[in-house]
Amino acid sequence: METHHASVRASACSKVLITGAYLIIDPRYQGLVLATDARFHTTSRIVAGDSVVKVTSKQFRQSLVYRVRSREGVTCLTEGASPFLTKCITYLAMVAGDRLAGKSLEIELVGDNAFYS
Repeated sequence: METHHASVRASACSKVLITGAYLIIDPRYQGLVLATDARFHTTSRIVAGDSVVKVTSKQFRQSLVYRVRSREGVTCLTEGASPFLTKCITYLAMVAGDRLAGKSLEIELVGDNAFYS
């Protein structure tokens, strides 16, 4: 039986990347982005576990699990991880430090349907 702590829900306006793809992760490259009025929602909760971050998106039919170790960094345990998401989880682990030790973080991603039209 998992013990769930309070969840936190946040949303942000969406944007559409017209050009640049994942190259924009590297500061040497540029991309073109347009803002939209659709929103992207994230719900996060800390649960009992062994220092993993699980990211789930029902819309993309994807669930990724990352092992977080303070000294070794972040390792994706499932196939299909995007470089962008891996970098986000790496920054999350840096900010969280040892606060995730003995705990896991579940993150659910949901985009407004207008985002996909």
